Amino acid sequence: MKGFITGAALTISTIYGPAQAQMSMQSTLPVDSSTAIVAPMQDVSSAAVIAAISNASLTEKTKTSFPTNAGVMAYVKRKYANQPILIAISSCESDFRQYDDKTGAILHGKVNAEDVGVMQINQKYHLAKAASMGYDLNTVEGNVAYAQYLYDTQGSTPWSASEPCWNNINTALALAAK
Repeated sequence: MKGFITGAALTISTIYGPAQAQMSMQSTLPVDSSTAIVAPMQDVSSAAVIAAISNASLTEKTKTSFPTNAGVMAYVKRKYANQPILIAISSCESDFRQYDDKTGAILHGKVNAEDVGVMQINQKYHLAKAASMGYDLNTVEGNVAYAQYLYDTQGSTPWSASEPCWNNINTALALAAK
């Protein structure tokens, strides 16, 4: 039984960390002050340990994990440091989001579902070209890099629908930089 409990502690330690494993292996028995070792659990049934491991594993498997928007704003600002208009466009188009906050799926436009990502690039018109250039519009890096290409070749025209928003932000950024 001791080997099984040790295995349970290892499993708990792997999932929840060493502190939780130590807590799970403690009993209500007093600590032997001469050796400062916590007394191991006593009278633990195999079924109880198996149930604890199963529940911990189930909880671990059902956790939702998906990409988040943490760091997207900083990335955009760093990449477009010399082009504040692109920072403003990103703010207006997606509020600096590449992913849907609720599902983690790639962010699609509200008006046009073909628009994707932090720069809201329209896949209908740009997906093939972006792919031929090695850009994946579903990644922050690919979306931002292809937007730079669009801006270099077409100016702000691809984002003209949101101009009333970003033109004002761009003015504010220019004034703040002075």
